[in-house]
Amino acid sequence: MLESGPEGAGGRGVWAMRAPHGTEGFSLVELMVVVVIIGVLVAIAIPVFSSAKASAQLKTCFANQRTLEGAAQTYLAQQSVLPPSGIIGSSSWAVPTLIKAVPCCPLGGAGSYYSMDDSGTVTGDNGAGGWNIPHAHF
Repeated sequence: MLESGPEGAGGRGVWAMRAPHGTEGFSLVELMVVVVIIGVLVAIAIPVFSSAKASAQLKTCFANQRTLEGAAQTYLAQQSVLPPSGIIGSSSWAVPTLIKAVPCCPLGGAGSYYSMDDSGTVTGDNGAGGWNIPHAHF
C-alpha cells in the first residue's frame, strides 16, 4: 500500500511501501519446498563428483606411468640399453638421476607400484589388482 506524505513525516520520503498486515515473510510450506529442491540437487550432484574424482585419480596414475616411460626412454638414450626390468622403486635406475621420486598412484596409495618388463613396457598396479594396464612406447 502506497502512502504519500511530506519529506519529514516519519522519515519515509514522499512515497513509502507498507506491507499489508499478516503477509510478512515466507510460509513454512514455501521453505520446505526450497529445502526439498536443494536436497534433490545435492543427491544428484554427489555421485557425479565422486565419479569425477575416481576418473581424475586414474588419469593421474596414467600420467605417472608416462613419466616413468619418459625416464626409461631417457635412460635408453643415455646408456644405449633398456633399464633393468622389475618393480621401479626408490633405489632403482630412475631415482634420483632421472626423476626426483617414484610417483605413487592415488588409487592405491602406498600399496601401488609401477614395474617394467624386459621389453620396456611400464605397467602399474594399485595393490588391489584394479589397475594393471600396460602402456608401452618402445
